Amino acid sequence: MTSDDEVLRLRAQVAQAKLDALQAKLAAAEAGSTTTDTSTPSEGGLPKYAFDLADFVRKAAPEAAPEAAVDTTLSAVPRHVPMTYKLLLLPFSWWAIFTIFMISVAPIIVWIGIPEFGMVAVVLTVLGVVGVRLRRHVRQLGLLRWGEVATRLQESVEDVGTYYSGVTYQNMRVPIAHGWDVDRGFYNGPGTKSKVRYSLNGTEGELTIRGRGGESGVILANTRKPHIAYNVSSFPYDLKRTSTGDWTGEVGTKLVVGSLTMTVILVGWAVGAEIVLNIVRGLTPQLFG
Repeated sequence: MTSDDEVLRLRAQVAQAKLDALQAKLAAAEAGSTTTDTSTPSEGGLPKYAFDLADFVRKAAPEAAPEAAVDTTLSAVPRHVPMTYKLLLLPFSWWAIFTIFMISVAPIIVWIGIPEFGMVAVVLTVLGVVGVRLRRHVRQLGLLRWGEVATRLQESVEDVGTYYSGVTYQNMRVPIAHGWDVDRGFYNGPGTKSKVRYSLNGTEGELTIRGRGGESGVILANTRKPHIAYNVSSFPYDLKRTSTGDWTGEVGTKLVVGSLTMTVILVGWAVGAEIVLNIVRGLTPQLFG
């Protein structure tokens, strides 16, 4: 059930609850009245206009549209992976920017006092960011080449962020998928951690999804390693397909610019940090002597 369907269902329940309260008050008023209006037809002890109101609520509440079947057509594995996907190693990431910022600022007193530690931290941070992204990149390419659409079996919400605990998002781009379509708009609200059980060719697996919640996106699982699976919202690009089920390789201009920007930031920060720390190291005897 999509979030829109859930909203419609809740609205209908609220309307029905209000109607039930009105009917209860009306029944109480009728029971305490000394006169009875016999000119008003009744049904089941309630005046007819109450049932007219119920009929109005039923007609006014829009019916939830059934979810459209997701087209799972994909070409046979191993399928071709476009070069544009292969080259997109470092998509723009606010989490990487935040990590760089914290490494640069939080222990700044330590970097000034012992610049060598700062240089080690810079190298480890760059290797960490690139390593994490490279591992994810290799898995994504493997799913594009060997992946098939898995069947969702069960989903359970493990954690929802609050003001006091968990993850909350403030004006951040948090993707959410429905079918193959991914909304990458800005989001303000609690972060949700869900676990989804899926099945592929008789083998079951479990996938953790973090984001807005209410995900109903396609899950791709690796036919050679079914325990490796990603929701389509975990890919930095939209997985568009041709009529034969091959990947089109289309990536947006913003995505390319963001990837180049991320590369420049990472390299520039590493080079700049090394220059600054070398200067600080030369001044350390004067600062602390």
